[in-house]
Amino acid sequence: MDYFCDTKWTLKKYVIFLDIDGTLVGEGETKIDSKTKRAFDELKKNNFIVLCSNSPNKKRSEKMAKELKVLWNSGPHKKPNKEVLTYIKLPTNKKHAVIGNLHCIDGRFAKAIDAEFFPVKTLVNPKENWIDKIFYWIDSHLLSKCI
Repeated sequence: MDYFCDTKWTLKKYVIFLDIDGTLVGEGETKIDSKTKRAFDELKKNNFIVLCSNSPNKKRSEKMAKELKVLWNSGPHKKPNKEVLTYIKLPTNKKHAVIGNLHCIDGRFAKAIDAEFFPVKTLVNPKENWIDKIFYWIDSHLLSKCI
């Protein structure tokens, strides 16, 4: 499994629910590096992207979505709740995909909305605590087998 920025994305004509924390940036970060931005722009060329974050910081998600010129999940529901779909006007006749780093959240969300799941390696903010790092290990090594 690769990081988002190292994956050769060949998806076309998808609605992609793209996780922010751990996928585009480390937990709580706001600055997307140039390599990740290039991968994002390439993916955006042929797909409709919706940013998703379970962070309570909605202003950060909104700011990132505006900078990237995409929609974001501004509704009250968060992944893996399929009610996320009721608050976003999506194009029809497109397949759905979820790209994220957590099987227990992003993978379950994909399953709930009948979408393909594309897991990526977790980007870890160096300031994250050891409990989060243990959770990431558990998710990628144990929970990935359950979803």
